[in-house]
Amino acid sequence: MTRRSILGLLAMTALLVAVIYVALQFRADMKAARTAVNGYATLEVDTSFGRIELVDQGDGFPVLSIHGTGGGFDQGTALAEALLQNDYRVIAPSRFGYLGTPVPERNDAVAQADAFVEMLDALGIETTVVMGTSAGAITALHFAARHPERTAALLAMVPAYYPPGQAAPEPWSPLKTWAVTTALQSDFLFWAGLKLFPSRVLATVLATDSGLIEAADAAERTRLHALVGMIVPISARADGLMLDAQNTAAPSVVDLASITVPTFIASAEDDHYRTADSARLLARAITGAELLITPDGGHVWVGRSGEIEAAVAAFLEQALSPP
Repeated sequence: MTRRSILGLLAMTALLVAVIYVALQFRADMKAARTAVNGYATLEVDTSFGRIELVDQGDGFPVLSIHGTGGGFDQGTALAEALLQNDYRVIAPSRFGYLGTPVPERNDAVAQADAFVEMLDALGIETTVVMGTSAGAITALHFAARHPERTAALLAMVPAYYPPGQAAPEPWSPLKTWAVTTALQSDFLFWAGLKLFPSRVLATVLATDSGLIEAADAAERTRLHALVGMIVPISARADGLMLDAQNTAAPSVVDLASITVPTFIASAEDDHYRTADSARLLARAITGAELLITPDGGHVWVGRSGEIEAAVAAFLEQALSPP
């Protein structure tokens, strides 16, 4: 065997070993992700819109936590963790197309809000705090507008609500659009992106400056990686992602003037999804709304999550206090 043949064989062997290693690592990470999702104690509630899968934890005043794009009952639970620790009862359902909640024939944010009312009926809950985060804020707004008697208070967190006339995020380049869309349709590609380009994927998905993420302390980076990691397995959330892309591009307009419940709206000035503009629009249109916009932190308040949690706690203490 010639020297060239030996080198070629070694190269092929090394490539085969690398492929096997990647395949085993991918398989192990997917198993861990599915185990994490299956580890939640979930409930299934039947409504006229179909089945809704949810997590119901805690014993205090109920909070309906409506997750954002790429989420599910796991993200909704994580986003309300501080409220759960403050003795609230957190109900975190999967929106249409996410995890165990299929997409019904009527599937806009109005239908989702009405479906959640039926879900609360099944759980025996009359009134609740409604917290909607990012794309979930659209559903929360419709809930408060259509069902004020069921809404004790409204939390619109980094609201991705872009009605006609409201500036939406800057469009991605064709190449970036193709790359992100392709990755979001494949468990392997999204996983590979997280492994190869973690900071870039975090910055893109979380709409946050990469420098802010890189400067975050260890605990904060763990939180960010956990949030993005919840998107895996993405195949279990693909229908919801496609539906969110449709509903945020052409949202059903909310009758904001009809929202009369105590309302707290929060965003960050440097959120790349431009939710600070949306937050200001909502604050102008909803009578008595309280508005908090931090100067930085991005879409997930990097380095400012404690500040936001404290502000929410203070707002709810006042909003839920007897007159």
